Order: sequence, then C-alpha cells, then structure tokens
Amino acid sequence: MLAEKSSVINLGKRYTSAAINSETGELFSFARSDLNVMWEGGAPAELRPKEGRKFSEFVMFPIVGQAIDDKGIKDSLVLGDRRFTMGKHGIARHVHWDIESATDTQVVATQTYDAFTGVPGKSMISVFPLSYKLTKTYCIDDNDEGRSQLFFTLEIENRSDDVLPYAVGWHPTFKAYEGASIDSFGGPRHNSIVYAAHLEDIRTQNGDVQLYKNANIMYYSTCDFRLSLEHDFPWGIQVWNSGDGLLGLEPISNVSLSKGKRGGGVNILKRDDYRKLMRKGDKETFKAKIELYDY
Repeated sequence: MLAEKSSVINLGKRYTSAAINSETGELFSFARSDLNVMWEGGAPAELRPKEGRKFSEFVMFPIVGQAIDDKGIKDSLVLGDRRFTMGKHGIARHVHWDIESATDTQVVATQTYDAFTGVPGKSMISVFPLSYKLTKTYCIDDNDEGRSQLFFTLEIENRSDDVLPYAVGWHPTFKAYEGASIDSFGGPRHNSIVYAAHLEDIRTQNGDVQLYKNANIMYYSTCDFRLSLEHDFPWGIQVWNSGDGLLGLEPISNVSLSKGKRGGGVNILKRDDYRKLMRKGDKETFKAKIELYDY
C-alpha cells in the first residue's frame, strides 16, 4: 500500500489495495501484492508522475465522447430548442467530488451539480441546463480464487423538475505493457467472443477510440497478470490506446454524439439511445467489477 498521507485514502485487504485522492475523489491505484496496474496521473501532486496525463479515472457524464451540432460545430450540445457548450466527455470529470465516507475497504463520494452552473474545463466553460447528483462507490475485496477485486458503482439522480437525458461512462486508465493483448466477450453468458488483439494493433490517433459493441466483459493480459473488467453499461466498451503507455478500458451507455449515422445536432431528448430520468428524484445505477490475478 502507499504511505499514509492526508491527501490519500488507502484501502487494503490482505494482498489487495487501492488508493483514492481525497482532494478529488479520484481512484489512482489498484494493486495486487504491490503491483499497481493503474496510471497514477490522478494522484496528489507529490505522488503523481512528473510527465504524462494528469488523470487516472473519471466519470463521463452527461455525454460520452464529443458533442457536435447540426452545423458541424464541435462541443455544442443540443437539448430542446437550445444549444449549450459541452466539452468532451461532459462536465462530471471537472466537477468536485466530496468524500462522504471511508472504511478500510470502501469509499463513497458524491458530486452535486446545479443547473446552468458554468464548469471550467481545459479550453472552455461547459454548461448543462439540468441539476443532478452522482454517487460513486469504490469497494475492494479478495475472492476465494485468489483474485483481487475492485467494485465500482455509480448512481445518477435527477434533481430537476424536467426530464434528464444523458449518456454515461467510466474511464479507468491502466498502464499499457509491451506485448499485452485484450480480448472481449459479450452476451448474457459472456461466452460470445467479440474481438481479440495485441495492443500494438489497436492504437488510436487524436483521442479516438476503438468501439466494442455488446462487449460486457474484457480481458487485459500481460506476461505477469491478467485483468478483467465486467460491467452492466448497456452499449459496451470503448478502448483508448494512444501509444504513450496508457490504456483506457471504458464501459459506456452509448457512443459519442459525433459518431453513427445520426451524428450530432439531434435533440438528445429525442434520441432513443440516450437514457432518461423522467422525474425529479428518479435514479439509475451502473456497476463495474475489475479482477486482477496472476496469469
């Protein structure tokens, strides 16, 4: 486990550990016997790598990917008869998380957003016209088969009087190892192979991703370990491998507004691929499980 610091919440159980940045609510370590498979870019400043991306994982909400309107303008989200500036992957990645509780094996954090609040991002201020609350939980465990487990749960609550349309995804980022491979499975019994490839064969350019529809479990294999990510996000998994030593395995509810035949510019209230919380107080929950074990 990492050394105790006030800016770090450490979780531990036998040979399994995890670490959360208490200032941002961001998970930046998931380890088995001190082998951390996550990229530590989201760690507190004194612990993160000096170079590389400054995140380890985040929630994509209320969009996945990039918005683009009917005029081809990027970062423009159409909701009802209005357009709103919306940066890539939405606003949740830039809104503060509050730590609600922490034990030796579990952390609960919440994020509350009030409608029309401007959210500064990398290059713009994004705005969403609806209020919401997100609650995320990280929980670690060891199972009887000697596997380290991380359980991620995300609850979305509509806090507006209007319908809340949304897309959602989880963006954990792992270290990419030379010679590693991925293979994904789909279907109710996880026994229908979707795709298999070496990481070198699926490198993405300019922030793009590889899409694996209906993949509800994906394996990431190296010479030293095997990692599985299983989830109930309805669309599948997108994979980001930019060639700079990082690998994103991202369960999502649907693809980017800039992809597909319908593309952007469509009012998200009318998109059947966008999920909707119809009334104030309505909630929906998504889950993912990561297992790490010797290969």
